[in-house]
Amino acid sequence: MFEQLATIHPLLPAIAGYAVLILGAVVAYFITKRILLMLVHKAVKRTSAQWDDALVDQNMFGRLAHIVPAMVIQKGILLVPDLPAAAETLIRNLTSIYIITVVTLTVTALLSAVNQIYEGRPGARNRPVKGFIQLAQLVLYIIGGILVIAVLIDRSPACAIHHRRHFSDCGVDRSFAGDSVKRTWCDYCRIDGGF
Repeated sequence: MFEQLATIHPLLPAIAGYAVLILGAVVAYFITKRILLMLVHKAVKRTSAQWDDALVDQNMFGRLAHIVPAMVIQKGILLVPDLPAAAETLIRNLTSIYIITVVTLTVTALLSAVNQIYEGRPGARNRPVKGFIQLAQLVLYIIGGILVIAVLIDRSPACAIHHRRHFSDCGVDRSFAGDSVKRTWCDYCRIDGGF
C-alpha cells in the first residue's frame, strides 16, 4: 500500500504512516478511556470496599489510561515508512517524557488515595500521615524530573552517579586505534530507543 502511494508523491507514504499512527493512538485512547475505564468505574461502584473508591476519587485509573496512546505512538513509530532517524528519535523521546510524567502523576495519585484511605480509619486524626505522603510525592516528582532530563540529554542517570560529575563529562571522548574503539564506561549508559 505504501509503495503505491510513493508512486503518486514521495511524501505520501510518510504522511499516511503518520495518519494511521495517530488514528491508532486515538482509537487506543477511546477504548481505554471510554470503555475500559467505564467498566472499572462500574465494578468499583458494585464493591463495598473503600480502597477502590479512593483510587477512583484520586483519578488514578484515568491518569493511567493516558499511557496507552503514548505507547501506541512509541512502538508504532517504527512502522512509519521513510521516517528520518532524527524525527523517530524526537517522537520516541517525547513519548518517553510523556509516559514518565503520567506514571509520576499516577503514583502520586496512588499515594493520595492511600492517605484518603488512612484518614477514613478511626484514630487517624491522632496519627496523621499526610506529611509523609507529601514528602514521598515530592521525592517522586524529583525522580520523575531526573528521568525526564535523562531522556532529554540521552544519558542514563546512573552515568552521572557513577562519575559524580556533570552529565556532559560522560562518554564524550573516544579514541580510534585501527579497528578497535576505546570506550568510556558511559558509552553504555546512553539511552537508546526511548523508554
